[in-house]
Amino acid sequence: MYGIKQLNIYQKIGFDQCGEINHTKGAILARDEDKERVDMYVDYLLGNFPVMNVPYFGSKCHHVCDMLIKNFYRHPGTALYKKMETGYDSYMHLCNKKGAKATQEMF
Repeated sequence: MYGIKQLNIYQKIGFDQCGEINHTKGAILARDEDKERVDMYVDYLLGNFPVMNVPYFGSKCHHVCDMLIKNFYRHPGTALYKKMETGYDSYMHLCNKKGAKATQEMF
């Protein structure tokens, strides 16, 4: 959806579309293959902060930090990963080139 808006903006300023490639399926596969390594890394990373061992609050803090990092990474099971799986978010590579209608004033 974001790519469509971007494309319209580029067309308005005189660019022509020259192609697109959707890398989303490969990105999903990469996240799936990397799941175990990311789990180990985040556990190691968060294990270095003493606050994660404080009674009652430590486990909650650990869980929140764990999910923040993994959601940003689009780790399997997170909200951003699910958006990527459904196609709502994508890794779209758009190509645009300066068209005949583009003028220097537009830039």
